[in-house]
Amino acid sequence: MIRIVRPAKEPHALANARKTRLSKVTPQTLGEDIKGYGVAKKDLAEMQRLLCAYCEVRHMTEKWRDVEHYRPKSAYPWLAWTWENLLFACKECNSDAKGDQFPIRGTKLAFGSPPPGKERPYFLDPSAVGFDFRKHIVFRPDVVHRKTKWRPNGLSPEGRRTVKELRLRRPELVDCYRLHFETSVQMTADALVAHQASASDVADILTRAFQPGAQFRALTHDALDRSQLKLSLYPAKRTQP
Repeated sequence: MIRIVRPAKEPHALANARKTRLSKVTPQTLGEDIKGYGVAKKDLAEMQRLLCAYCEVRHMTEKWRDVEHYRPKSAYPWLAWTWENLLFACKECNSDAKGDQFPIRGTKLAFGSPPPGKERPYFLDPSAVGFDFRKHIVFRPDVVHRKTKWRPNGLSPEGRRTVKELRLRRPELVDCYRLHFETSVQMTADALVAHQASASDVADILTRAFQPGAQFRALTHDALDRSQLKLSLYPAKRTQP
């Protein structure tokens, strides 16, 4: 999981949808079907370069993928058209895993109130400004049947809850992580070893490894860092989209 840099300006169509629909949301309409937020899907997909906000799997198109409500629209319907509450996500992370879950500490927002109030969510928000996910989740290798499998591990209560409830260690994802390490990461590591003497070559190699839209950059960073290769020339790329 990496930090998503969200444009400050929301899509015009989303603002119009909110203007049209928000006045119809009342405490009595909690749980009712809410629509109209889909107008932001293309903008969200472009913002995240078609990467799922949670698992970092890259998709060919935004079609058939989800507009994810960080705070679920079933419990926070007044935020259904709020730009800062929307993300682009795959069905497996959003609908199949997260669903309407939103565990918190503290006091739930009063109806109609802006977040965060006194809520302290357990789920990580990948678009939180300035948030450093290295404090919450790290990829570590396990050797299973002579094969190295990389899995995300929570370092904080929020990280552990996010990994568990969003099923970021599901078997099909672990297979994707392994394949990514064996191809992309290993190739990058080999190139870095071959070019240790040249700072410019190292920077070029890392630029390619962490280019916008690349899958599993959190894994790439942690695997290279674990191999004790020097990433000081490129320390910020794990947190960029």
